[in-house]
Amino acid sequence: MPEQPVREKGGTAACGSSRESRAGRPAAIQPSRSLTCPLPHSVSSPARARRLTRCLLNRWGLSGDYGARVEVVVSELVTNAVCYALPDLGITWQMFSRDGRSMVRVEVTDGGPAVVRPELEHGRGTQVMDALACARGAGQRGEGRFVRWVEVAPP
Repeated sequence: MPEQPVREKGGTAACGSSRESRAGRPAAIQPSRSLTCPLPHSVSSPARARRLTRCLLNRWGLSGDYGARVEVVVSELVTNAVCYALPDLGITWQMFSRDGRSMVRVEVTDGGPAVVRPELEHGRGTQVMDALACARGAGQRGEGRFVRWVEVAPP
């Protein structure tokens, strides 16, 4: 998939198009900034998503240990989508405020569950996401589209 310009809500950055995400988000969360980017259904996507996350969080002033935690969550979500879901993949980052604290929500969309491949190693991704995230969930978004999301609060 060729690199596409990224559209950040309120400006342009560097990969996809800005979209409002609604699946699974509590009504009280209104992102102050968001960015959506398509990802290839490829083993290179987790690394690409981590790089994009690092760049975006630095731009939003959310780096350091917090940024590293968000990168790990992004890596888990995208790896699972590549290994266990059908194309097309997309990722959305949203920054919002809750109780006066800036938080990040990451959503990964895919084409739904693929045939389970037993040869793939099963790790501890769920436990990692539970340890780093304050909320997570999944749901259907339109015909044949699924979203898995995680919210990460600052330490």
